[in-house]
Amino acid sequence: MMLKNQKNWILGTSKGLYEFNDQTILIHAWNIQKGLPDENIYSAIIDKDNQIWCSHDKGISKINQKGDITNFSKSEGLQDDEFNYGAVAQTSDGQLFFGGVKGLNAFYPRQLNLDRVIPKLVITKISSNDNSLPTDTAFWNIQYLQFQQHDNRLKIQFTAIGSKLGNAYNYQYRVIGLDKEWKNLLHVREINLALNPGKYKIEIAAGKQFDKELLAQQTLEIEVLPPFYLSWWFLFSATISFLTSAWFLIKLISQRKYRKKMQSLAMLEQLEKERQRISRDLHDNMGAYTSALMANVDKLKSVQGEHTELNKIQSNAEQILNSLRETIWVLNNKETNVSDFSDGFKTYCFNVLKNFEEISFESSEEIVSNSILSASAAIHLNKL
Repeated sequence: MMLKNQKNWILGTSKGLYEFNDQTILIHAWNIQKGLPDENIYSAIIDKDNQIWCSHDKGISKINQKGDITNFSKSEGLQDDEFNYGAVAQTSDGQLFFGGVKGLNAFYPRQLNLDRVIPKLVITKISSNDNSLPTDTAFWNIQYLQFQQHDNRLKIQFTAIGSKLGNAYNYQYRVIGLDKEWKNLLHVREINLALNPGKYKIEIAAGKQFDKELLAQQTLEIEVLPPFYLSWWFLFSATISFLTSAWFLIKLISQRKYRKKMQSLAMLEQLEKERQRISRDLHDNMGAYTSALMANVDKLKSVQGEHTELNKIQSNAEQILNSLRETIWVLNNKETNVSDFSDGFKTYCFNVLKNFEEISFESSEEIVSNSILSASAAIHLNKL
């Protein structure tokens, strides 16, 4: 069916009411989501105040010029909730007639008592996971409830007490923090929620029609506790335990490193002592014996004169003494640099060649990098 109001066209369908302008552009759409109790429109008419009236299987609905919907049912005096298709008329003085399965309803829209008194809303039952809460406290007096995380599926039932039956009122609710606007429940008098751990504030209201500006008539605060492993005390304890364990672990690792370092230093100290002991023994024993051997050779040479075998013995003794000195130097010096090696090598050459007048010795240095040489490497270079 199609109607013409002041400017636009109204179309009644099995899916609600729609308003189009002359260019067939959709202006408004009214359906169950917008507040109609039923979408199968049987008849529709526009009254003297340019308000839309329509009938359906759940009574009569009025849509004012703001688009707000007011619903009427059998409990408010209608012949029945079900009406006949196309059975609507309006007299010249503005009286409306709607024909239904059990008779006729006639009224003047301006004379209807729309009962602007806000009804009293009471909570009648609260269930968790389909199990009703203990009834030692009246549900309508409860303001705060706490649930475990596994009991988070809630059903809240309520009704309005006023001049009409409870199912004649329009109900709406919102969860503060989750819903920015009211949610329209129409005539449904219960809310089903599945809440994550956290704190929630649920507001419920009832009225003649859905109203975005309506104030809450019942407020219920709900807290769903987190699982124990997400609770603040568990997280705090776990953090303290972790930090304590980390501290002990770091301390243990540091102590082990310290012990290893001390063991290494002790071993190096022991090696150093042993090296010094060997150096002293070599100097005191081997050096003394070698010097004595050379002295004995000199004594024999003074008695027997120059002798080839004696010269060999003396030469070998001198080589032994030189090698002994080198060994003692290695034991007493862990490392040297190129500059010190060069100075030592020049000193050695001068000492050796001073007995050979026919040989001259000159030296020059061009050290690019004064690198560190180990004692053994310095000795090998010196031998080369």
